[in-house]
Amino acid sequence: MNPNHPANNVKAKGKYLKGKKIWLGITGSVSCVETIGITRELLRYGADVTIVANRAALELVGEKALEFACGKPIIKEITGQVEHVIAGHEADLLIIAPCCATSLGKMVNGIGDNPPMLVALTCIGAKTPMIVAPAMDKNMAKSTIVQNNIKKVKKFANVIEPIMVEGKAKLPTKEQVVAEVCKKAGPQNLNRKKILIIGGGSSEPIDDVRVISNKSSGFMATSLSETAYAMGANVELWLGNAIHKPGEWIKTKRFATLSELKDMIKVTIYIQLIVNNDAEIEISTMRNIRFNAFSKMPLSVAPDFLAPSPNLATKLFSSSICAALGLNTIFLFLVSSSVIFASAIVLPVE
Repeated sequence: MNPNHPANNVKAKGKYLKGKKIWLGITGSVSCVETIGITRELLRYGADVTIVANRAALELVGEKALEFACGKPIIKEITGQVEHVIAGHEADLLIIAPCCATSLGKMVNGIGDNPPMLVALTCIGAKTPMIVAPAMDKNMAKSTIVQNNIKKVKKFANVIEPIMVEGKAKLPTKEQVVAEVCKKAGPQNLNRKKILIIGGGSSEPIDDVRVISNKSSGFMATSLSETAYAMGANVELWLGNAIHKPGEWIKTKRFATLSELKDMIKVTIYIQLIVNNDAEIEISTMRNIRFNAFSKMPLSVAPDFLAPSPNLATKLFSSSICAALGLNTIFLFLVSSSVIFASAIVLPVE
């Protein structure tokens, strides 16, 4: 690739795929128009992308557009260079996106009558990591035959479930597709680790109408959850009030108040509303308070939830939550109505 080609000058988002050779197989679904964006997103994480397309795909998306996206000629036929054989030796991961219903059937039945399918069959034999992203009509996707084929494909590849929209089984966002590629082909420092991240703000009720809240954006928690996922972890995010929303591929539960968070934890942990760092509102006296009386808001001393050291938090969380959820690590971002404890407490399982 010419060093001055635009594909070499995309804005980097990470290095999870640096030095990785990702082969992208494109089949005849109209969703193949999304593959230009997917290709560029892969490049932003450092991948070297090779595109393999069949004739049906090239009737829907231009060959030159695909070549421009990856920065090098695409493979549209198998030549004397035996491109499918090369794929079996050099590909760090093969992703078939989109994968139409016909291609699903061909893969599970060993039919290699076009370049993407020949590459797929070779990679299956070479045990190359594979991701398959089906995309088709909703009724077609629900058919027994297609569902059976998807089950068979899951024996040798990760399947990204399509998004059901407007009667179509559509490709997920390019961000989700690339997140799955990073998780499968990236550094995998956290491979198979189970991580719970708790973050965001809370809204503590003063009465039925008024609340005390904070400006927590949720950026740190959502960023950590997506990063841990890209590094191979199984991530769950418990998120309070937040401006930043996690990717749809992150399993997320929401809470509004610290009492709701306490119920989610299902462990007796003393969580109190903290005001000015070391005081709490006496809610029982606030039911009918007038607006001009807020200067006399009654407060009482609140216990320190974090405790003098993280040892107490370790005892509270690792022995109970980690055991119950099978977690390896908890990243805890404690939040209250006025204070955000931004530093993470990392709690390894004992």
